[in-house]
Amino acid sequence: MKIKVLFFARLAEISQVNEIELNDIGTTSALIEHLGIHYPQMMEIKFAVAINKQISGDMSELHNGDVVALIPPFSGG
Repeated sequence: MKIKVLFFARLAEISQVNEIELNDIGTTSALIEHLGIHYPQMMEIKFAVAINKQISGDMSELHNGDVVALIPPFSGG
């Protein structure tokens, strides 16, 4: 199973990439755990997780081909 993970704003700065592909990550909580190991600074930032353009919960299942977007808070004026 392969998923694509998209990083935006500060999360892209931390990871130094805009996207990665990962194998064998079955839930959003497993994804967050994986990211915490590889990018510990990300865990200091609150962010939403969207699967295929739909905001998801902490224990959402992931499927082959899913696109997961990590969306940090934003502000504007």
